[in-house]
Amino acid sequence: MRGAGLCAPGGIGAATVSDVQLNPLGAFFGVASTACVCFVTVLTNTMQKTHELTSFQMLLNVAPVEGIMLLVIGPVWDYWVGVTRRHGSGVQASGCRV
Repeated sequence: MRGAGLCAPGGIGAATVSDVQLNPLGAFFGVASTACVCFVTVLTNTMQKTHELTSFQMLLNVAPVEGIMLLVIGPVWDYWVGVTRRHGSGVQASGCRV
């Protein structure tokens, strides 16, 4: 588990350095998302061991909450990203230049 946590930021760093154009904001979000995934993985593992749940029992308890969160946050996020991209930088939400 520790090796995977160290390997992912190394891959992000290699991709950032070997890219033609260095993007510090993209590197920040890549490292931040990796850190969040590592945190959630450790938290989930700890909760699963604390409450003595199997992976399927954990999924049955967590999936409804995650689904509701996606239904609420997803459309708002999609709208915000679409409006920001179209009006802010001349790029549509699909990534095609206009």
